[in-house]
Amino acid sequence: MNERRAWIMKLKPGNEVLYKKKHDDIWPEMLDLMNKQGTQNFSIYRYGYLLFVYQERDCSIPEPDTINPIVWKWWKMMA
Repeated sequence: MNERRAWIMKLKPGNEVLYKKKHDDIWPEMLDLMNKQGTQNFSIYRYGYLLFVYQERDCSIPEPDTINPIVWKWWKMMA
């Protein structure tokens, strides 16, 4: 069974080029983690400074109780 999630984030003005570069060069370990945690589709659509995020994940793979350190590192870098 799949679960679908969506959320909206805002891109900080002036960071458009950096944002695209970071996502074009997403870390292999982040992709591997997403795969292991059941992510089957993860898409981000940009409209100006608004980011619409869409995720599909396999619910038969339990979601971790804590945030993985790789995710924390990614979030800190993207902040």
